[in-house]
Amino acid sequence: MANGNGAKRNGNINGFAPSGLPIFGDIIFRRSYAHSSMETWKECAQRVAYSNTRVEELGNPADELPLINAIDEQKWMPAGRHLWAAGLKKGFPINCFVIGWERGFSAHVFDLMVILSAGGGVGSNYSRKHTGDFIVRSAPWITYSVQADQLATVSSQHHNYNGFTDRLASLYRDSAGEGFRTVVVEDTREGWGQAFSYLLSQGERVDQLKLHFDLRLLRGEGASLKSSGGVASGPMPLAAALIRIGDLFRRKQNQVLDAVDLMEIDHQVACAAVMGNKRRSARMSILDWDDSAITRFLQCKTPGKEFCDHHTTNISVGLGKSFWESADKHGLAYITKAALPNIEDGIFGQGEPGLWNQAATKDRYNDQHFATNPCGEIGLPINGNCNLGHLVISNATSKEDFVSTAKLGTRFLLRATNSLFPTKQTEEVAKKERRIGLGLIGIAEWGRQRGISYSGLADNEELRDWVAAARAAISNEAWDFCFKNKIQMPATETTIAPTGTITNILKKPTSSGIEPYFAEAYIRSFYAGENTPPHLITDRINGIAEIGLVHEGAVENAYNLSLDARLPVHAFFQKEWCGGLTGNSISVTYNIPEPIIGDEAFQNVMKVLHYMSPEVPNRIKGFTAMPLKSNYCLPTGRKPIEPCSIEEAETRSGYFISDGCAGGTCEVRRASLE
Repeated sequence: MANGNGAKRNGNINGFAPSGLPIFGDIIFRRSYAHSSMETWKECAQRVAYSNTRVEELGNPADELPLINAIDEQKWMPAGRHLWAAGLKKGFPINCFVIGWERGFSAHVFDLMVILSAGGGVGSNYSRKHTGDFIVRSAPWITYSVQADQLATVSSQHHNYNGFTDRLASLYRDSAGEGFRTVVVEDTREGWGQAFSYLLSQGERVDQLKLHFDLRLLRGEGASLKSSGGVASGPMPLAAALIRIGDLFRRKQNQVLDAVDLMEIDHQVACAAVMGNKRRSARMSILDWDDSAITRFLQCKTPGKEFCDHHTTNISVGLGKSFWESADKHGLAYITKAALPNIEDGIFGQGEPGLWNQAATKDRYNDQHFATNPCGEIGLPINGNCNLGHLVISNATSKEDFVSTAKLGTRFLLRATNSLFPTKQTEEVAKKERRIGLGLIGIAEWGRQRGISYSGLADNEELRDWVAAARAAISNEAWDFCFKNKIQMPATETTIAPTGTITNILKKPTSSGIEPYFAEAYIRSFYAGENTPPHLITDRINGIAEIGLVHEGAVENAYNLSLDARLPVHAFFQKEWCGGLTGNSISVTYNIPEPIIGDEAFQNVMKVLHYMSPEVPNRIKGFTAMPLKSNYCLPTGRKPIEPCSIEEAETRSGYFISDGCAGGTCEVRRASLE
């Protein structure tokens, strides 16, 4: 049955759930954003609009009804953190943050734990010039104590928990033994953060200590979290992380920890910090191109291990001003091969590292950024944040409608800068810089509606006109709002975020961000939700959730578009939507069918670096590729989304039951482009 926008859905309620969302979108909505099992999308829109328009000092109830309509009609899609946090007593609506090392290693892990457990993503730069030297002077022996009723559902089911249970059991004590210093851990984010902070501080001591972490005050696994929503993960993730950091200290005693060692510590913190027992930790690790640990960094996510040691982080190489100066002096190809050995095989062979053009990132208040958020679209100073929302251009009825929504979204995000923040330092930077990032969803679909191929978007004057009008409206609206409310102009205003999860809950099927269609037909796998406790786990995939056919016939998509065809579109949006001081970076993934290594991969790197170079007026600020058939570092062999044959998509129509799918029901979505 047609749903009015060219998409065909079979099943109950014309392919829609009672929430008003498509069946698969409803699964995502229930898992990540809904506040109750009965909340509808319209009620979510009302909750988000009310919360935003009543923000302290910047609230404006007159915007409530327009926001309800824009969100309900999905012309304006606040980022997921806004959808979840609105209406919570301790809800933090800001997406992601960057933290540094200026206050020491102990303060770094404290901030990391607090932000991740509040649901924020975290990026940092691990280059030695920023971190300084962490010398492991002692390797504390660690034990812990818990109560039986805290362990209602011990996570023996987890793939990376096997083999570690005995280790945990051997270190369990009812109370501190002789010579042990007891550390009582409070049942708060800050309490967990202080536990990690204390352990790091002891690693720098000369004397050898025995530490006993008393975890008996922590809520048991599955207990309700009333203020921030979700359920508690129990004490075992914290115990495991503390013990593994202690193991690292023993391996590295009397040595200086390099970037990858510090990343491993942060990884253990991230494994313990899963907000509400369902939001996986998200991190970004940046390393400067000339850091002494660059070779180890480039290999830290090499496939082949039983379980990747750094699965909670994306990794990117920072290309600062010195890289381009060296390239100018010695030649781009020479300096790339000499300083970044075999980087091409990582980028195009397994999907990491990414490239971050640090030399090209700046804003109204910062000449250069320290690191990026986990998805890479926002370059940030230390303690900076990204505050995101998305204009669904394919749902706009006209250019005027698009521009009007852009103004509304600008006010929405500026009001959010007066929301709650997880740390004092991040709040101070947010109030100082008022950074916002309005992004786009549905560019490929917008083009399809007008008969414009994806590769033709960069030369399309109508698109250029729409983008220019909205960009000007955003800047003018920001000026008016900030002047009226006597606050700073935002450091940046526009960006392009990946929007993969948000796109899945749209009522009208569309393309993600500025990406082309993924493939003509695809299989989407569903991440395990609240029924799979997340101890030490971030990437468990739980069955097939959706099979879709996005086009009946040839269409430009990620698997038939060449690098030469996609880079100009990327550069177009970097200039027209994210250009100048007020534009952020763009997060876009270049999906490729097969891994590419060797000379062909190196030539591709040269093409990308050309688009990043200072000689290109609309230079891009970042790049990431993902080969479909790589042995990418995931604990399962299946990617979140993979292409399939058109025949398979045609054959498996309607709804079907599949073992492992959420609730036992999986959607087959077929959208014809009529």
